[in-house]
Amino acid sequence: MSLLDIVKPNVDTTIASLVDTEFRPDPIAGTLFSRVVSVLSSAYKRHGSIIEQAIVECLKANPRYTVWRVDLFGIHDQAAITVAAAQNNPSSLDSTHLPYIGDAAGSNRIQLDAVVFDNDTGVVSSYEIKRGNGHFDAGKQRSMKREALLSKILLRDHCRQRGFPATDSRAHIVFYYGIRSIPAPLGLIGAELDDHFGMPILSEVETVNAYFRSRLFEIISQ
Repeated sequence: MSLLDIVKPNVDTTIASLVDTEFRPDPIAGTLFSRVVSVLSSAYKRHGSIIEQAIVECLKANPRYTVWRVDLFGIHDQAAITVAAAQNNPSSLDSTHLPYIGDAAGSNRIQLDAVVFDNDTGVVSSYEIKRGNGHFDAGKQRSMKREALLSKILLRDHCRQRGFPATDSRAHIVFYYGIRSIPAPLGLIGAELDDHFGMPILSEVETVNAYFRSRLFEIISQ
């Protein structure tokens, strides 16, 4: 089954929801252009989840990688203190690994869009996947950076608890369309994904994007 076959139901569901988008006609734009703007605005917001699924499913098809998502990744106080002390020097955490205690961590949780264990190297990495076609404000940048570093220092033990022999951990934020709000090495852009994973990613995701674009244009032209 191709990547498009896997992601197509998500695209079709998204398009169906866009058809039913409610909008308020603008006095200047009129009904037609108000509808187009409303549909496109909603499409941009939903497109990020399609890119995320496409990247994740592409990686899952490669036996080199084991991939999963974590909706509630527990953060304990020691991890928060450690990251706060290193915010201005993230590289100081390169060799830092703390125990992952999951639900025992309390109420502080973050979401990991993808956790990828490399069966060849033993490295486990977390990824937050963004559309990346616009800049994030300073507060959001700090939040993304903090969450990436929190996942990095807890990820090795989290992975080991799942039964995978992780030897090291990393964290990245993907800005797919190239506006890198967080510098490398934390920040990645879509054009770097093929080299980063050692496999074709960009062309596969763009096949999905082309289908989403064609379906989107269909409903806009109605």
